[in-house]
Amino acid sequence: MKISINQLRAHNIQALRISGYEAEEIEILLEHLLYAQLRGNFQSILQFVTQGFQKDPEAKPVTMIKETSLSVLLDGHANHNILVMHRAME
Repeated sequence: MKISINQLRAHNIQALRISGYEAEEIEILLEHLLYAQLRGNFQSILQFVTQGFQKDPEAKPVTMIKETSLSVLLDGHANHNILVMHRAME
């Protein structure tokens, strides 16, 4: 089966929206997942998203606990690790 990148993106946006993610979170997740897919890191991104990306209802905004000149300690508050890592890299 062949699917265009635009179709893959559209299907994943819909799946992530149904899973409870907000628009900004969807863009962050898609950037990471599509990059990995295009490099060959996933067998089926659509299957992965629809089965493993349910947003935790307890998730709250990521908060910084401590920051040094070399590191930062974040509380991910039950967010997906991709979202927490994105926040850490800001």
